Amino acid sequence: MSRGCRWIGVGLIGLSGLAVPGCLGLGDHGAELLPKAENPAAQIAPQESPAPRLARSQRPEGVSLSRPRPADHAPAPDPGIAQTSLSPRPGVQMNVRAWVNGKPIFEDEVFWLVGPELRQIQTLPEPRRSEVLAERLNGAIDTLIDQEVLYQDGVNKLEKANPRALDKLKEFVNHEFEKQVVRMQKAGLPPEQLKEIEPVAKRTLQRSLISMEYVRSRIMGYVESQVSLDAIKEYYEEHKNEFQTVDKVKWQDVFIAAGPGTRHATPADARRFAEEQLSGLRTPDEFSRLLAHDDGDSKLRGGEGVGQRRGEIQPPVLEEYLFKMRDGEIGPIVEVPSGVHLIRVLKRDYAGQVPLNDETQKTIRKKLQNQLADREYKRVVRELRGRAIIRKETGS
Repeated sequence: MSRGCRWIGVGLIGLSGLAVPGCLGLGDHGAELLPKAENPAAQIAPQESPAPRLARSQRPEGVSLSRPRPADHAPAPDPGIAQTSLSPRPGVQMNVRAWVNGKPIFEDEVFWLVGPELRQIQTLPEPRRSEVLAERLNGAIDTLIDQEVLYQDGVNKLEKANPRALDKLKEFVNHEFEKQVVRMQKAGLPPEQLKEIEPVAKRTLQRSLISMEYVRSRIMGYVESQVSLDAIKEYYEEHKNEFQTVDKVKWQDVFIAAGPGTRHATPADARRFAEEQLSGLRTPDEFSRLLAHDDGDSKLRGGEGVGQRRGEIQPPVLEEYLFKMRDGEIGPIVEVPSGVHLIRVLKRDYAGQVPLNDETQKTIRKKLQNQLADREYKRVVRELRGRAIIRKETGS
């Protein structure tokens, strides 16, 4: 897809328990099924913003994608393709931007996909604005065509092999769409506008979820089997520059103020109070209890101090102490004209090469699997597009 996918670690509803063996397999690699997760749609549904993406009435003035295709010239629907995509509301004229095996991709779907970028595009001067808009619209059309060929192939296989699985997928889409509707209502979208955009929003969500679920079921088992420990070690050796770290410290800061209008008249009074509080700690982990006495703003950050690298620490006087401390260590009380600071190091990173430990291996594995998944996704789409009858409409 033009926007890319984060394949590894993305939880979907999975076809596990839904698909029959061999139904969604990747050639000789067999039917590899998907992992389950708590929030399946969050990573693959279109990016959401607090407000709805775009209603038909919100299109930029003067923008027209295409003229409606005359009904007597429209390609007949392929009888071998299940007509499970949602149709627009009766009586509503919707222009068609492309046809995939006799199934339409409506221009409103294209705008729905591009919607989040339209406001920024409209700020560009001409002719750049028109160029960027055309580029984004054409990219959205290609993305929808990719999703449609995947959607049709997946639906076709499930219709023949396991219709109950398809029913469950559509139930899931309905559930996710209901959650989207609630978010739109909370964002203040008027009921009449929600009714207007509902067919396009639901159709787009259904195609997106089912197509991505289907392609994952085809490729992920193969992808996960291809990234070996040797491949991870080879990548690490060839890209050592990616695994360098600098001196860095994550720390806690409790500031106790002194002076007029505070609980402590002088820095010396604040120091005595700080010493009493530190002496009452049984373990360094209890340092967080001292945040209750903080007169600064670190409590707004969960107690975390400002800055992590050299030259970033605030106030600067604390830097020399922090970079001499170890993980979990509580530092000395540091006096400043306005009070005292109590500090504790949570995590200390030292400059140098990051070792090929479990965490680094996991990072490399995800990266390699994502790269391979992108290649496999494109291969599957090329294969399906090569077999499909695709026609793009020209603009009027």
